[in-house]
Amino acid sequence: MFSTKKKHRRAVPAGKVVLLFCLCSPGCLDSPERSNPIDPNSDNFENVGRISGTTLSFYQPFTAIADVEVRLEPGSIVTQTDQNGDFFFDKIPVGEYQIAASKKGFAAVPDTLKVELGQTTNIQLNLDGLPLISSFVVNSGHISRWWPQTDLFLLEVRTQLDDPDGLNDIEMVKLEIPEMGFADTLQALQSRGTYTKTIRESSLPEKNLQRVLGREIRLQVQDRVGFGTRSEPKFLVRIIDSVPDFESPIGDTLVTANPVLRWKAISLPFDFTFRVEVVRVDFEISNLVWSSSGLPPSTTSVTVPDALPSGTYFWTVAAVDDFGNCSRSKEASFTIEIN
Repeated sequence: MFSTKKKHRRAVPAGKVVLLFCLCSPGCLDSPERSNPIDPNSDNFENVGRISGTTLSFYQPFTAIADVEVRLEPGSIVTQTDQNGDFFFDKIPVGEYQIAASKKGFAAVPDTLKVELGQTTNIQLNLDGLPLISSFVVNSGHISRWWPQTDLFLLEVRTQLDDPDGLNDIEMVKLEIPEMGFADTLQALQSRGTYTKTIRESSLPEKNLQRVLGREIRLQVQDRVGFGTRSEPKFLVRIIDSVPDFESPIGDTLVTANPVLRWKAISLPFDFTFRVEVVRVDFEISNLVWSSSGLPPSTTSVTVPDALPSGTYFWTVAAVDDFGNCSRSKEASFTIEIN
């Protein structure tokens, strides 16, 4: 048997029906304004961040480096540092980047960073200063000797170096003759930044200095970090075969403190000058006491202007061309005895 009772429904007031309809209908009420640029639902949304940094020297105390080009990859986004070494990238798309700072005379040291939404990523870039080759000279030397009786031929190399990070950053200075497969290391002198090497002919691969003429000679300078500088090529242009010869004094005992040094005239097919040196010998220790350079090729004598005290001396005369190549006489001795 079915029940005959009726179910009663509660009537919804007309006003509430209208309100409910409005809440459920799009456009009935205005949507809240979304203007925040980091809100993904905003019309002004930008999926970007910022980068702020500075470029400094490689070693402490760190100093700012101005006028540095700073590059972001991917995208090849470039800016330049100000006088304080500071730089700034704005509105950079979120993501990971490689950043590198470069300037002439410095090694580009890349780094990586991550740009986050609405954030500023801070970074410090330290640039390694490359060694600087201020001068690089290659000469030949030809020395006549009493013993052994064969003449000595030399390859003489001299360079002056600097480094933005200080001279202590220079780790190695290497001489290379690539065509001959030859390399040797230069030594530092007491004068800061000066490096030299004198290489005997017998130490060269073909034991012949003539074979070096016209071949490329380079320097490779490396710092402590491992970055380096390679020089432009230099060339040995001449070996002077003729050697000046002296006349007097030779083994003489002199009673004057200002000896006159005389040598024989010499003729060469190129411009040259004479260089004269006087060396004092004390207990087998030799010390240069007087020299004169740039003497005209017509000169065949010179008076020592400085009074020399009693003792044992020897002197030499050398012909030097415009490139610094030289040929030097044997050593002539003399003794001064002043009562």
